[in-house]
Amino acid sequence: MSDVSSLDVSHTQVTNFDASTPHAMTATRPGNAPSSGNVCSFTIFDIARVAANRLGDDWSAESGCWSVTGRISAPDADEFTVGVDESGRLYVRLESSCAPTQFPANATAAEGLDITAARVANTIIDLW
Repeated sequence: MSDVSSLDVSHTQVTNFDASTPHAMTATRPGNAPSSGNVCSFTIFDIARVAANRLGDDWSAESGCWSVTGRISAPDADEFTVGVDESGRLYVRLESSCAPTQFPANATAAEGLDITAARVANTIIDLW
């Protein structure tokens, strides 16, 4: 199966998924037709992986379920979760703290993977 034109999974509809390019997909709530500008060529895990690489050799990243979250581990065992909230904002959360969830300033997928990952890395430095 190389192309699925519409697949409804637990109240989230994935449209225009091409299995040959698994990172290029659009997920929307039913009733919200995606525009052509909503397709992103990287996942949240990709952002976490590149951010961990920017932070240094002792940092690592793991994918959450379906790559819709990423977990970044610091050398001292602190863990950060990178994800997207219900309003579509990218967030970073320090899991071992009561600190509020942080939203990297001006982060948008349109900036591309490297700039978005740099914003996430800077947010982690601020939290750590």
